[in-house]
Amino acid sequence: MRVIFGSIRRFGTARGKSLQTAWGELGFPPGYNPSESNLPSRIWSLTRRKLYRQSNHPICIAKDRVKDFFNVKHRNYLTVPVRPGEVFNFFEDLPFIVSTKQCFDDLNVPANHISRSRSDTYYINNTTVLRTQTSAHQVDTMRKGCNSFLIMGDVYRRDEINHTHYPAFHQLEGVRLFTLDELGTSNMANAKKIVEEDLKGVLVGLVREILKITNYRWCDTYFPFTEPSFELECFFNTKYVEMLGCGIVHDQVLKNANRDPSKVCGWAFGVGIDRWAMKLFDIPDIKIFWSTDARFLRQFNKDRVTKFIEYGSHPSCYKDITFWIENPGAFCETEFFELAQSVSGDLIESISCIDTYEDKKKQKWSKCFRISYSNRDRTLTNEEINKEYENLRKCLPISLNVNLR
Repeated sequence: MRVIFGSIRRFGTARGKSLQTAWGELGFPPGYNPSESNLPSRIWSLTRRKLYRQSNHPICIAKDRVKDFFNVKHRNYLTVPVRPGEVFNFFEDLPFIVSTKQCFDDLNVPANHISRSRSDTYYINNTTVLRTQTSAHQVDTMRKGCNSFLIMGDVYRRDEINHTHYPAFHQLEGVRLFTLDELGTSNMANAKKIVEEDLKGVLVGLVREILKITNYRWCDTYFPFTEPSFELECFFNTKYVEMLGCGIVHDQVLKNANRDPSKVCGWAFGVGIDRWAMKLFDIPDIKIFWSTDARFLRQFNKDRVTKFIEYGSHPSCYKDITFWIENPGAFCETEFFELAQSVSGDLIESISCIDTYEDKKKQKWSKCFRISYSNRDRTLTNEEINKEYENLRKCLPISLNVNLR
């Protein structure tokens, strides 16, 4: 990514501001090492926004509804009764910069897991990252003796670019732990079945109360930090959509938190608040949450749920870009997505790979990506789009070591 930074300094961003200037205005993250980091200034700037603490913002409204559910209504859906004095402690001011130990090792993430790679995670240095999930605080919180808690925060991942994915988003984590005595059994296998029933009951209650969903299904899945693991899919319009992940806290995670897995078990879940807010308010594009346009912000009020009214209906325009790759194993799509966003920011609506070709004689590969440009506030001119496109073409050969076709 250092090469990408260099290329942007040379060609400038869409607003004519160099990356070096941008970093100078923002200040570097604590511990920032440019030889080890892949963190762009554009992503670092988002860490200041704290949408989930702005009371009338849809992210904050959705968060508050989940939080409120676990204050009272969840008790109607638990199968393991509430313990005397039990409340869900709520944390939303935990640091978004965490160690790789917190983000991966504590959560039983294998050394070769894709989530550790620089194609997926923003590294500040080799041992410090922007948290990729609020689970990064789970072990520390359990170590402090918390048995029922919620954690809310902004999280960051290098990802594809489309209407439902953005490199910055928000998660709400929940955990509830039990002793065997509290579950009324001495058999851990039986205890985990009881805990699973409690978990599924409360999460079904959550989607019913907040999203008003009654058509759903459970799917088995894999997470390194829970075993077994599940996803809850809810039916919207014509298809099922994954709305949360959850499971029984992995024995190794309990050990890492200084809990004895022969005596304690519990459940954990994670909700992508952005996706819930999109469904709750009928918001069509995840990027809109980051808008500062009053036409967006003034539509929402913490005291009620109102459906989003589109205020801009400006056409998209797409450009195709094709290039040769000498070594497909060394090419990472998220590096390309990151470069494109560094050039054009949120003018990029989506990027998708529409063609891949292998030249077996020359032992090289070609990829064609379709880039959709749009601006919710106004119609982009051909001149503007052509400028963005040409800036990207200038950056590509230098930054990603590819040959344009």
